[in-house]
Amino acid sequence: MNRGEPSYNIGVASGQFPLEHHLGIYQPYELPGCALAFAFVGDEVEIKQLGSGSDCGFGFGVMASHVLTLKQAK
Repeated sequence: MNRGEPSYNIGVASGQFPLEHHLGIYQPYELPGCALAFAFVGDEVEIKQLGSGSDCGFGFGVMASHVLTLKQAK
């Protein structure tokens, strides 16, 4: 994820989380104020950021909340 012009601040999250009924919450243990909720519906995934960008270690203005289209489900 990045904020875009002119600063191109970035945010990165990586790890695994359990899925139950197409829903999952990613909570990195090293950032207790950060959580990302994932909802998989059809060919899309909706990501909701629970907490601020700084709680998740993201750069200024970077937010993870978004709806993405999946190219290939596994």
